[in-house]
Amino acid sequence: MRNVPQQGPMGCGVACVAMVIGCTYERSRRYFVRLPGNDIERGYCCWELVWALAAAGLRFRKRTFGARTVDARLKSVPVGAIVRVRRWPGDRWLHYVVKSKTGWRDPMDSGGHSKRAKWTGSCRRGQLLREWPRGWRPLSAIVPIG
Repeated sequence: MRNVPQQGPMGCGVACVAMVIGCTYERSRRYFVRLPGNDIERGYCCWELVWALAAAGLRFRKRTFGARTVDARLKSVPVGAIVRVRRWPGDRWLHYVVKSKTGWRDPMDSGGHSKRAKWTGSCRRGQLLREWPRGWRPLSAIVPIG
């Protein structure tokens, strides 16, 4: 799995779908055309990512976590799943990352994870997180069916 950087300030969902499918950001964006969100102002909900993956021919579903601790939640996530996270308390704009065999694929460069960071344009490359960032809380996962 290769990193696909997000190209809009709210494009992490589009980039994560691209990583799972194995395509470019632009091609992934086509699967979102008929959905109400966008990658500039609003972003996409979990069900919209599930629908985009279905449009690409993949079967996924949203799964909430039963475990309370972050470690227990992370252990239950299969490789290839997209995880919705809250990066800090009060984070209104939630974020998506993908679990890979080597870590967590994050479509945003490290500069965007601060509360004060502002979107400055396209990410250069995204990043591979070998360890789960301290303070991040996984809220739900979009997991493959079957």
